[in-house]
Amino acid sequence: MSYFDFAGSTKIVQLLESSTPADGTVEPSYAAGPPIVFTQSFDARPYIGALIVVDAGAFGANSDVTITLKKSAEPAFSSWATFDDFEGDTAAFSKIVGGTPGAGEVADNAYYFCRIDLSKTQNAVGVQVVTSLTGLETCNLGITAILFPQDTTDADEPQFKV
Repeated sequence: MSYFDFAGSTKIVQLLESSTPADGTVEPSYAAGPPIVFTQSFDARPYIGALIVVDAGAFGANSDVTITLKKSAEPAFSSWATFDDFEGDTAAFSKIVGGTPGAGEVADNAYYFCRIDLSKTQNAVGVQVVTSLTGLETCNLGITAILFPQDTTDADEPQFKV
């Protein structure tokens, strides 16, 4: 009899290092190697599920960030399309703001997450980060993906599911 250590097969990928991203839009990408380099993305093929965790630290009062999930279906990882969530809407986190949140927005200094069924993509998953910083504003933002080789449904009430 053999045993398979599922916990040992779980992989953690840092999609965006905890820092202030550049003002504007950062897209997921892939550079064929050697070395093979994924930027704001990961190879989803060996896994069946993922948990994307957004660590929204302190934002300046006039800072905001929107994070959208992207997928690449073709083998070269050169074309990225937006995921749809279970309801058919764009798979994006609510806009995170440094000031008082308005309708459809959420506050900084919090964690947000979503759960992804990786059978919804063929090859790669990434995040598009759109940052709006006014003047000298900053935002402390980190994004991590936890990849699972088996079904894990014990994450309660994510912002959305894909």
